Amino acid sequence: MDVQLFHDNFWATADAVALRFRYAECQLSALAKLKDRRVNKIRRVLDKMPTTLESTYSKILSELHGTDEWPILERTLALVSYCARPVTVSEVAEFAILEDNMTAMQTEDRFEDFGEILLMISSLIDVQDGYLTLTHQSV
Repeated sequence: MDVQLFHDNFWATADAVALRFRYAECQLSALAKLKDRRVNKIRRVLDKMPTTLESTYSKILSELHGTDEWPILERTLALVSYCARPVTVSEVAEFAILEDNMTAMQTEDRFEDFGEILLMISSLIDVQDGYLTLTHQSV
């Protein structure tokens, strides 16, 4: 067997497996957020879950888009996605409160606890050692 072909097939398979695990992780995360954990309720939720990772991300984002926190969540995801270096939680918390036409930042503008915001997007980002990253390259 050609070594390059083996290498390419190995990594393609590994990527596919990683995506399947990521998909399962998103589904489990959605189930973990359920308050009503009766079997019938869980079955209904499972039946309504998206069938692909992409559609799962779309569902997560569309649900977040309808919240009052969406502008903050959108800025947070944009910074984590496009920043050239890893960003800290405190940097993201400062960036997330910026608004159009804002000329100064007051103490009252800052978050007391940015953790609640991070929980809302926990299916899309990871926090490790105080730094935020996307949970997976597929996000």
